[in-house]
Amino acid sequence: RVKNGHRQTSYFVSFNGNYQINGLKLYVSSPTYYHRQIAVYDLDHRPEEKLCNDSISSSGEPGNGISLSCKISKLRIDINNGDDNPIVIDSISAWQVQQYAISYLEKGHRYYLLTGDSSADEVSYDLSFLHSRPMAKFPVINYSAVYKNPLFAIHQFPGRRNYTVLIWITITIVLLLLGLLTWRMVNEINQKPKI
Repeated sequence: RVKNGHRQTSYFVSFNGNYQINGLKLYVSSPTYYHRQIAVYDLDHRPEEKLCNDSISSSGEPGNGISLSCKISKLRIDINNGDDNPIVIDSISAWQVQQYAISYLEKGHRYYLLTGDSSADEVSYDLSFLHSRPMAKFPVINYSAVYKNPLFAIHQFPGRRNYTVLIWITITIVLLLLGLLTWRMVNEINQKPKI
């Protein structure tokens, strides 16, 4: 069903049931050259939920592709014509992509696959930004000139006393005492009467 309004054309699409939709293709018959902004709405929700904003253009391949991900039975496509003639679409086709859940699992643990829970939160990991990103899109690490930080102060520990002389004096006294005791012991052994 088509509805032409002021500066906007709306196309209403209905499916036989709730289907997972991952994309739409719009085949435009006229005008020959165009570039328009579009918005896609989910009509199953009250109020209507906007699914995506995109643009279609005659410079692309035949059948302008719109990527989205939703499970719906009815949707509306609003095309902003501005002051141009309304766009005429011959056909709209929807498609669903095969999706897989791939994970590394450890032996001996129990795992559950949670699907269809609207209250479930999407996991967010630190390394999620690495997923499917071309190398050209990674940020470049920049550096500046290396210089000494004037605010960085090295803590100076106070010097301790030097006990080297005192240690040598102590060692000398101990050796003298050991020598004296050894000399007295030897004298006492020599003075014992022989039997």
